[in-house]
Amino acid sequence: MDDARSGGAAQPRPRGGMGIFALLREESSLQPARALAMSGLAGLSSAAVLADINAAASSVQQHGPTTAYFFAFLGIVLVYVVSKRFIMLTSIRETEKIVHHIRVRIVSKVMQGDLVALDRIGRSNIFASAGKETQTISQATFLLANATESLSMLVFAVLYLAWLSIPAFVIGAAFVSFAVALHFRKMRTVNSELRTAMDQENRCLDSLTDSLAGFKEIKVNSARAADMYRYFTDQSMLAAETKIGAQAKMAAQFTLSQVMFYMLIATMVFVVPVFSESFSGTVVKVATAVLFMIGSITTIVSAVPVLAQANAAATNIRMIEDELDRASRPASPNPEIVPSFREISLRNVFFQHRDLTDDPVFAVGPLNVTFRAGETVFITGGNGSGKSTLIKLLVGLYRPMAGTIEIDGRPVDERMLEPYRNMFAVVFSDYHLFKRLFGMMDAAQLRIDALLQLLEINDKTHVVNGTFDTLDLSGGQRKRVALVVAMLEDRPIIVLDEWAADQDPVFRKKFYEELLPELKRQGKTIIAITHDDQYFRLADRRLALEYGQVVADVAGAS
Repeated sequence: MDDARSGGAAQPRPRGGMGIFALLREESSLQPARALAMSGLAGLSSAAVLADINAAASSVQQHGPTTAYFFAFLGIVLVYVVSKRFIMLTSIRETEKIVHHIRVRIVSKVMQGDLVALDRIGRSNIFASAGKETQTISQATFLLANATESLSMLVFAVLYLAWLSIPAFVIGAAFVSFAVALHFRKMRTVNSELRTAMDQENRCLDSLTDSLAGFKEIKVNSARAADMYRYFTDQSMLAAETKIGAQAKMAAQFTLSQVMFYMLIATMVFVVPVFSESFSGTVVKVATAVLFMIGSITTIVSAVPVLAQANAAATNIRMIEDELDRASRPASPNPEIVPSFREISLRNVFFQHRDLTDDPVFAVGPLNVTFRAGETVFITGGNGSGKSTLIKLLVGLYRPMAGTIEIDGRPVDERMLEPYRNMFAVVFSDYHLFKRLFGMMDAAQLRIDALLQLLEINDKTHVVNGTFDTLDLSGGQRKRVALVVAMLEDRPIIVLDEWAADQDPVFRKKFYEELLPELKRQGKTIIAITHDDQYFRLADRRLALEYGQVVADVAGAS
């Protein structure tokens, strides 16, 4: 098998940039010109409402007719409704499609990744990207669509303001430019704190996941439970304080923005008349225009913190995807088929476990072991001797850092890796039991019922339409169901990691003296990690491991 550090991993996709806008630009199938045109039309119609109302008010003041203005108003509102509806529905539809594509792509990359790499990235980080952060983007895009339309309306309202009074336009533009520059300068710090807050929330999620996964261990140790609760409380409080700090700064910025808008109105009423003697005739229209603009500016400013959160979420998604790309080893487009085998050999196989700082912590190998078709092999050794690592190397979940795995003398390369893995049906010690028979939906019901009866679990659960009706079972019963699933896979090699540990003495005896011999008669190769020394005699061979080395390879009595 190829060195785990060598080529073969999928190359990351070229990135146009980080942030929500780069993500939307790359992921959306919507034509930007069309979306911008409809946003512009909605903004123009909003500004036209202002102009029409002001013109109608002037006509009323001069005792003139307003019928034309009324019908113009109805037409403008109709245009606004059509364009606004298009923007809203399109943004919702496109956003949910994008979120769907991101989720599916992340899961696809996870399935192509190596176990070591996925452990390094962290399951909670992957979960956050596929769940919480895609939800943030989903919620943000609707608001951003509103902000885009408001920005368009603001542009046309500013042009209308310039048409009413050039001095008002110049002073107002200078005032707004200063306020916007000040706002975005301060938001850089807020964005950084928001990113820190999201990282802290992920650490809090790690702690929560720990407490749920280790519920049994916490429940039986009050000291551990209390310490775990204190630690989680501290992490949660730190996440809350970090977010409060960022949100408080956003609130201060929002308040400052509102005050600046009020100052803008005051400038129009108190300052502009000083520079323009003719301004008094249009002061009411200008003030109305500014008040009308404030709603749009408020929408835009309100979208800034949402945009900051969406930017942080999009950046995190990109970082996780890039990590998964580096860890990805996609299946060969033309995988070879391995219909049968005579033997599988580990030749000088070496693997080094590393901690989060990439320091070596435990090594296995070099291993030189051969497994022959049709034999039953027991693997024994104390905790930490390397048994589970050996199994993960054997089934192709870990890549050897040195040495090769060979099948009938041929090294298992990338083209052979997927069909090689498919030779194994595995029940790990930390197995996950799926409620649905994924990949085996066409399994015969009679075969399923017979296996449930064979493992004496048919009175506890049943399979209906490819789904177990319940998995609310004891640990030993769940392992029996896991073995049923492994037997349904009908692979040539069955690997069992401490399978019998949770079984009662009667069924444990049946497992070793009836089930394993029956599987052997069916031609299965059985590799089982076990501590049950009273049954060692039933194996063809027994491998003993200590400190990552095979210290004994002895024949059994069967």
